[in-house]
Amino acid sequence: DYRGYGMDWAPLWWSGGKDSGGECGVPFSNLFHMPIPLRSEFLPKATGRKNTRNLWYSFKKGSISYVMMSTESDLSSGPQLKFLENTLQRVNRDETPWIVFTGHRPAYTSTADPPVSIDAIYYRKILEPLFRKYRVDVAFWGHQHQYERLCAMVSDFTCASEKNVTSGVTLGTVHMVVGNAGNTYMDPWIYPEPKYVKYR
Repeated sequence: DYRGYGMDWAPLWWSGGKDSGGECGVPFSNLFHMPIPLRSEFLPKATGRKNTRNLWYSFKKGSISYVMMSTESDLSSGPQLKFLENTLQRVNRDETPWIVFTGHRPAYTSTADPPVSIDAIYYRKILEPLFRKYRVDVAFWGHQHQYERLCAMVSDFTCASEKNVTSGVTLGTVHMVVGNAGNTYMDPWIYPEPKYVKYR
């Protein structure tokens, strides 16, 4: 039974106030079974509930490795961070040359939404070193009921330089917010449009 704010789904650092309490994880975890079984060392222990087994996972399809995180769970240490690092480290770029990363709440957005901005600072601090180390190509985010595509980020709102012609590798992770379906509400954009925005 989901009762909203105050449930134990939101991590301690979370700034969402009354906007969730875990709404982005509860129905998902109860209704869907993930494509691969989660090894016991990665099972979340925070809530003690069996239905938290689905909150982060990965799979391969064609030339892409997909890595899903839970923005409703602690990322600072513990099982989720261990899972993300181990999963990214094991990607064989000869088999799957692309890494696509996803999470619900965005690490980057150009909307004027203070709670999202506070959470995003936390995500960037933890995730950007992993994205750089393992060359994550694209990160898809939701939550904001808008669409935007940002430049390939290398660090906090810093776009990657030109493509490295020698290796053919573009440094940086392209971030896209794709939460535009299912709701007519939109947060206001930041104006003037920031330089890191490619399209919105």
